[in-house]
Amino acid sequence: MAEIEISVFERTCLSRRLSSRAELEQEVAALEAERNAAHATISWQFSCEDARAKLHRLYPKLAQVNEPLLL
Repeated sequence: MAEIEISVFERTCLSRRLSSRAELEQEVAALEAERNAAHATISWQFSCEDARAKLHRLYPKLAQVNEPLLL
């Protein structure tokens, strides 16, 4: 999610030169307020279960309710 948000900021206010750090902070704050006011969300294209199946090496195996946690 963080990479998606960074991409949004990059396309909207970081893709051009800004004259100062203060101007950058002002642009980022304005975009952040706009996205928060709009309740911007990310539309995931797959479920957590699908992600765990596809990226099984990156996700830890979840323990069942009665199964001990393996570390």
